[in-house]
Amino acid sequence: MKSKDSPQNTGKALVDRGFDSDFNAERLAEISRLFTDDRRVLDYIVQMHEDDRTFDLKRGELYPEILRANISLKRTLAGIYGIDPAQAQPNFGSNGSIDTIITAVKVREAERGVGRAGGEGNGLMVPTPTYFRNYNSAEARKLFMHKVPLDKDYNFDAQRFVAEMRHVRPSVVFLVTPNNPTGMPLEDAAITAVLDNLPDDSWAVMDRTLVNVRPEIGTKELLHRYKHKNLVVLHSFSKFARMSQQRIGYALYSNPEMAEIVRPCLPLGMNMEATMKANSILLRDKGLFPNSEVVQNIKDSRVLLDGFTAEFPRFRITDFAANYCLLSLPEGLASEEFSAATEAKGLYVMAGHALPEPDSRVVRLYTAGPSKYLKTLLDEVAAVFGKGR
Repeated sequence: MKSKDSPQNTGKALVDRGFDSDFNAERLAEISRLFTDDRRVLDYIVQMHEDDRTFDLKRGELYPEILRANISLKRTLAGIYGIDPAQAQPNFGSNGSIDTIITAVKVREAERGVGRAGGEGNGLMVPTPTYFRNYNSAEARKLFMHKVPLDKDYNFDAQRFVAEMRHVRPSVVFLVTPNNPTGMPLEDAAITAVLDNLPDDSWAVMDRTLVNVRPEIGTKELLHRYKHKNLVVLHSFSKFARMSQQRIGYALYSNPEMAEIVRPCLPLGMNMEATMKANSILLRDKGLFPNSEVVQNIKDSRVLLDGFTAEFPRFRITDFAANYCLLSLPEGLASEEFSAATEAKGLYVMAGHALPEPDSRVVRLYTAGPSKYLKTLLDEVAAVFGKGR
């Protein structure tokens, strides 16, 4: 339903500045009608117990079902990827997996007697810029972060990264592919170069949260090829299946020993409905694959942005193949001015000056939504900033 309110009125939609607004009672009542009645799941499971004549007088509520749903999801993942169920760890999206793993790394450093800020043999090593959660989670746990900058075009130099990795011998390496915020995937040769040279006492985390519309080496193949290494691969239903509101994802480990080290840091159980929905999708599709609409939106966005930068060559985009990209701004136009102008029209972007590594020369765009939204933004940018810039 189209709102009659102006874009500046944040009472109807919560985007950025709208976070300070609450859903009003009318909107909450409208939304609640769209959700399944909470009693339906509870009544169904209670009926199952009555049919089986099994009654839970131990814990009550749905705690056994929460854990059972989690275990069922682990078994499904084990079957799909050909691993032991212990090597599959569901979590609250990739953010949950990142926090869990970085906590385990910090504990492991303490047990090994390392962790001095800047000391060799410890900390997190990552190409930058990278996903904001990596910065936040490492900072919150006082885990030192070794940053290896991408080149001026945001390309990953595998040879340089491997050389620094051999010198630093980090506790954990994070590879986000496709990268967030650039949307640029790592080439298979770059991934294998890092993993082939990963020190025996280091871990590697490959975050595959974003959709990659280009061919790439499969997660199953990586897990089996690198059984002798300490590798974990992250997947999420957020960007693949448009389920960010469900907060469900999983981490897959190349060996049970590594998984066991992380296990004590895991949350107890997950959202039961989200876990069951994720399990249903995996069983139906025989794996986790990106939603076809998301894939098409990314491809459509690439066509739009290629056309825009061809017409206005002082703007440039990263060579993206994922849910995000960076738009480089013309000289003299800063992200502060750009975002202020677009927000006045109800068009929100991630301004470069607000990124974990601030850069006022760029803005990050979401490229996996309907292309008509991106076209609206680009038309506005062309009208305001396209000429004479």
